[in-house]
Amino acid sequence: MDRHAAREHLVAYGIENVGTGTYTAKRDIDVVSRDGLYASTYELIRRFSRTKNVLDLGCSDGVGTYGLDPSFYALGIDFDAASVDLANQIAHERGARGEGPRYEAVKASLLDLPPELLQRLRATPFDTVVLLDVLEHFEPSDALAILRAGRTLLPEDHVVIVSMPVISAFSIATHRELAQIARDRQRPPDGLFDRTHRILRGKRFHRRLFRQAGYSVIEEYQTDQIIGATGDWDWQAGGSAVTHLAAEVARRTESKHRAARILTQMYAAGQGHRLAQKAVEAAFVYQGLYVLTNIGERVFPEAVQGSRLLKI
Repeated sequence: MDRHAAREHLVAYGIENVGTGTYTAKRDIDVVSRDGLYASTYELIRRFSRTKNVLDLGCSDGVGTYGLDPSFYALGIDFDAASVDLANQIAHERGARGEGPRYEAVKASLLDLPPELLQRLRATPFDTVVLLDVLEHFEPSDALAILRAGRTLLPEDHVVIVSMPVISAFSIATHRELAQIARDRQRPPDGLFDRTHRILRGKRFHRRLFRQAGYSVIEEYQTDQIIGATGDWDWQAGGSAVTHLAAEVARRTESKHRAARILTQMYAAGQGHRLAQKAVEAAFVYQGLYVLTNIGERVFPEAVQGSRLLKI
């Protein structure tokens, strides 16, 4: 689930440019905080951050740290001036009410940070980095450069929390969105194949990218889309969401997606058999959420820069 997952809620609250990464109106924080991606991210930050200094790269309106309390300090960086202004406005208003973290957003390109900002990053013990729905907007070589820059700038024991969409030949969502692209003859402004996405790959490629940058995945989560329940998502660790999949799809009787019914019945018949669980996980995956730890400079056989991308 990415920032498009609660699209209906966002539109209801007057958000413009949904799916572009630029927001011109305020989001309802209670709604966002119940969104699985963000709720999971806030919990991971609380669990892993010891210094309570969080670096939010590609921060947009600051949503990646909304759910933190005032004991945290968060620095957001984004290239879009309107998003930075909105993030600072929201942080100021929430701070006046004693809500949210101590927050500041600055305008800068992640590929060309100014010297004064680099000095600031080195001087502050940021032990947690957030990259929510950011890296897929860059070419693989640039995404690699961003990850490597963070690894060299920050304390050795920092962690990175990354979310990226998953493109998979086994995913119902992937095929459904590809069919929509074929009908429309163009890529959409949001979703898996958002026309601004440059990395259109799956989990294996994500892991290769992280390893090439000097990181290891220590925790991994995924979103599972319940077909036929648009905008409704289950976010669970390690595929545990599939244990409730049959009951959930059955409860949502409006679901008429044949593949969803077949896969759900297959899993129910397998009574939790590992292969059945893996098949359902693969079919319903939409996005991955990863926790990365620094493993230093290593040489791996997989060359990220030379990998082929799915061209639409």
